Parts: sequence; structure tokens; C-alpha cells
Amino acid sequence: MEYELMIPPFKHQGFAELNGKQAKEYFQWYIRQIDHRIEVLNKYLLNQGEKIDFDYSPESLIPLWEWYERNIILENKTEEELISEFNKYPEWMKDEISTTKISIHTLKFGMDIAIYFAQVIIKNSSGKIDWGYFTKPKKMMSVNQPVLLGFKANMDLNPRLIVINCTRHSSEEKDNMRLYQMYKTWMEYVD
Repeated sequence: MEYELMIPPFKHQGFAELNGKQAKEYFQWYIRQIDHRIEVLNKYLLNQGEKIDFDYSPESLIPLWEWYERNIILENKTEEELISEFNKYPEWMKDEISTTKISIHTLKFGMDIAIYFAQVIIKNSSGKIDWGYFTKPKKMMSVNQPVLLGFKANMDLNPRLIVINCTRHSSEEKDNMRLYQMYKTWMEYVD
């Protein structure tokens, strides 16, 4: 079974480049995709013989992450990608630049897992956390992107960045509790 990819409504050169109208259009489209993307992930897993209960309980994140960790694939960055990164960062950071990246094969699952992770937070926050986006300041990492809002101190949670970061860590050391622990950490910031 081929995994159905999530195709954005329009092409862009990065979220920071979107204007307010485009950010709103993208956000509205993304929100309409949520239930379908979780259904796509669930159907794929069932087809693979995996029975994970998508009941929005925090504990459901554990078997989901365990399955995902078995499917993480890294690939080598191209020479062009490495040169671009070396040119972008100061000399003292160059030793930290990885020569590998998370494969598209992995990210196609990860982006839907990020949606489910966000929905678990929303459904367990007593109505305090929900999807939103912001268009300013432009220098913010998650500008114009769908994020979770409503946390203490006006913090925003970008579930896609959380999953990418956890994926990188899990590629080095497996921990089926990793995403569940992230859930617990972020729930501490709910009033």
C-alpha cells in the first residue's frame, strides 16, 4: 500500500516568505486536513498489520512512536546541501553540521504523527490549547506555520519540529517513550 502524501495547496519558498493572506489560506487548508491525515496514518498501519488505538490518549503515543522508530531512515546529504549549510553558519558551528538528513520516506509518516501528537495535546488540555498561527515577528522560527497556542508565557508548539527533533534523537538511540515524554513536558505548560 502506497502512503498518501499531504500535498500543500500552493508552492512556496518557505513559511517566512508567506504574506498574511497566504498564511491564513495555508492554515485553513491544514486544519481541514487533520482528520483525514490521522485516518490515512491509521489505515496504513492497519494495512501493515499494526493495531494502534488512535483514541487520543497520551499512552497511544507510545506504540505509535515505537512503530515509527522502526521506520526511521536517514540518508546522506548531497554535496550541494552540505556546501549550502557550511556557507550559512559561522565557523564555530561547522563541526555540528550533520552529513545525514531524515529521508522523505520517514518524514511522510512523521508529519502525520505530528498532527496526531498535536491532537492528543488539544484533546487533553480541557480546551486551553488549540491550533493557530502568527505572522509576526518574521524572525520567529514557526512564523506563518500551523502551531499549538495557549501555553503559559505565550509559548507556541510546532508539532512538526518536535517530531523532527525526536526523529533525529531516535535515529541515534531508540526510546519508544520519547514522544510521550514530550507530551508530558508540554502539558506542564498548560494552565
